[in-house]
Parts: sequence; structure tokens; C-alpha cells
Amino acid sequence: MQSRINSPGLTPIIFIGQRLHEDDLGAKLINGYDGYEWPSVILKALDEAGNAICPRMHTTEQLKIMEKSMPYEFAAQYQQNPMPAGGALFKPEDFVILDETPKNIVSTFITVDTAETEKTYNDATVFSFWGLYKIPELEHETDVWGLHWISAAGALQISFFIYSILPRCNSISITC
Repeated sequence: MQSRINSPGLTPIIFIGQRLHEDDLGAKLINGYDGYEWPSVILKALDEAGNAICPRMHTTEQLKIMEKSMPYEFAAQYQQNPMPAGGALFKPEDFVILDETPKNIVSTFITVDTAETEKTYNDATVFSFWGLYKIPELEHETDVWGLHWISAAGALQISFFIYSILPRCNSISITC
């Protein structure tokens, strides 16, 4: 685009477009692939609270029907957030919700998302405590492994311990 500028520093560049693919021109500009940071205004058909931004064009009910019946097109064309064909890598139906913690957990670990960015608004830091176990089939052991979220409380207790010893350590590795 720089070759189209007549007066560097004076020629405005405005991109108005509809998102159609996760790697389209809009994505390139939003992610700064050209070395510039582009301010953006992204208007989604449904706002963060699930309300129609222009109910005279499409009501909230109509938009939610479209979102359910054509999720790929809706994400790109209406929400300006394209996703890969077939959806995201993980789908809710791929996960089984267990009523209780499996008794055959062989290892546990903690994941931490500190939500650290340069933005002044961020999500809260998240600690999760996970258990790894083999998934049995008809009472027989298989080579299929499962991951079970155990509790945030256990992770929080361990995180307080980690934070209390960090000032005295250059590095830390904890295995449960």
C-alpha cells in the first residue's frame, strides 16, 4: 500500500472491508504484518452482550438463528471474526463432562494464564489444576488419555506457595 501514497505522512489510508477469511487483508492490517499499527473500528452484528447492533436490519433473534444455522459464514460476515472451515480446533461436543474426578489419575499439573499484555484492560489471571488419566473402555485399559480439570482452589493454594518462594529462586520446577 505504501506505493499508493502521494505524500508520505499526509495521505490518509482507510480500509473499509468485510472479513471473509482468517488470513484476509483485514487480518493482515489488524495484526500489523506491514510493520504498522493500524487503529481499527470493528462493528459486529451482535455486540459483546448479545444485542443486535442494528436491529432494524437484523433482529437479535434473526442473528442468533443465523449464528446457529451457518456458524462459519456468521463468524466472518456478521461478527468480523472468521474461523477456519469446520470451526475451531476444539469443539464443545468433543469434551465429555464427568460427574466426579477419575480415580486413576497418574499425574497432575497446573496451568497459568497471567493475562499479561500491554493493554490496560485484561482478563483475570487464571490458575487451573489438571489431572491426566487413562480412559478405560468396558473396564479395559486403553491407550487413550484424558485430561480432567480438578479444581481452581488447589491450584490457587499452590500458586500462593509458588509466589511466596519466587523472590528467593532464579527458576522453579514443581512436579506433583
